[in-house]
Amino acid sequence: MASSELRQVYLPALGGLDTATDSVLLQPTELSTFTNAEYERHGGRFKRGGSIKYNANAITLSATAATISAMADFWRHGTVSSPTQQFVITAATHSGTATVSSGGIYSGNAAGTITLLKAPWGQAGRKTSIQIAQGLAVISDGVDTVQSYDQTNVATLSVCMPVFSACKYHLRRLFYYGVFGSVTSSSSVGYTAGGNIADATGSDTGAFIFDEDDGDRVVGLSEPWRERLLVFKGPTRGSVHQIGGTSPVTFTKGVVFRQAAPCVANAAIVTTSNDIFWMSRYGLHSLQATQKYGDTEEAYISFPVQNQFNQLNTSRLDQSVGFYNPTRNIIGWAAPSGTNVQNDTVFVYHYLLAFWSIWTFTDFNVSSFMLALDPLASSQKTRLFVGDYAGFIHSADQSDKVDTSAAYTCTVTTPQILVLPGKDALTEAIFSGITTFVRPTSGTCSLAVIQDGRTAHYSVDLSDTTVNYVETPLNGDRSRSIQLEWKHDAATGDMNLLGYALRYAPGETQARESS
Repeated sequence: MASSELRQVYLPALGGLDTATDSVLLQPTELSTFTNAEYERHGGRFKRGGSIKYNANAITLSATAATISAMADFWRHGTVSSPTQQFVITAATHSGTATVSSGGIYSGNAAGTITLLKAPWGQAGRKTSIQIAQGLAVISDGVDTVQSYDQTNVATLSVCMPVFSACKYHLRRLFYYGVFGSVTSSSSVGYTAGGNIADATGSDTGAFIFDEDDGDRVVGLSEPWRERLLVFKGPTRGSVHQIGGTSPVTFTKGVVFRQAAPCVANAAIVTTSNDIFWMSRYGLHSLQATQKYGDTEEAYISFPVQNQFNQLNTSRLDQSVGFYNPTRNIIGWAAPSGTNVQNDTVFVYHYLLAFWSIWTFTDFNVSSFMLALDPLASSQKTRLFVGDYAGFIHSADQSDKVDTSAAYTCTVTTPQILVLPGKDALTEAIFSGITTFVRPTSGTCSLAVIQDGRTAHYSVDLSDTTVNYVETPLNGDRSRSIQLEWKHDAATGDMNLLGYALRYAPGETQARESS
């Protein structure tokens, strides 16, 4: 007798996180939950890397653990061919939203040893910038005198240099903003002399003024992108401008668009090779998408995770920070959720697939990001480094699935599936089994099977290297809907999911029960 069992296979299960759409309306390959995980281009879903402490001893000021406010990977070439690598770090004590103490400038070496270079400098809550330019680390925060560091000494960059918030290095010049004092100055971007970043007043210097009467100020600059700089204004109406040309004779300025998603912070601007992304108080945006669609919901790359974004603490978005990790094809932003004053939620975007995931670190929150070659590893692998609010820097992308000392949980959840071949949303099915397609690793993960609100828990063995699938027999419960949730909370191993399949037989043709 022929079997009445039907099978539905989702391999590869290529789809991303979508929490803006009700779970019952999603496609079976899309995701209702995707936390502490990443995507492979072919559709695999795997656990994000863990993290270890770069510095064994916390940075403290006045016996208080300090917030890591900015970091930069500083390479300097001297008289020999081999460059010297140091981390340049700024930190300040932090307690809620209150300013409680001064900050300092530090260096870090290949052993993870932190050395104080200058204190006091900086304070809690300030948005600090570190820019590498002409063999110097240029350090600014909009209040204290701009400093430079040459891997030996910290000094005032120049007596003629105004105090500015942040800068970018482009065309052998510094382009800087945040020289406050008038309506005009808050809308200006100045530039230093070519080949001399310490000269801000000579004949080869100047400034651009961008819409000084629009009620906004310059809040950030992109990295040099396609031979130009983008200038972001906010935080009220929002506009984006550009600086083109190669010298004061050929410099041009222009409007990219106005009334467009005001950027919240310089550190929330992420420049990649193909696009520029930023955070506004409304969502997360792409330059190319905004130019294509205009300032509408279609231009929000964050639309699939807009529900989570709308739950952020909007009064603290100016402290948000972003990162770009091209080795993993991801960018991301850390921001505070609910009423939190620390950045406890990380929105991670796979820009090749346009898929999202949500990260949370187990035992720390994120105050700053840095992409750098790992000085602690002999291969100097490129890693994401994460600064926290307790004086530590964490080296991410580690093989062990632990954040410093505690394992974290990766969760992958399908939508509620009601419609299958041979079964519509009003009828039941008898589900007899789940097949999980995996890349074998080690250990186990858990599988929760949720049928019309009833949950059964199973263990999925990930260690059999002879096959790439794991069968989970079910007890044959009838249900109109089924939802699957895999979790991995071990400190070792991984959960590399490639897809899944359902085995079922049609049940009642007209189920009348509510569940």
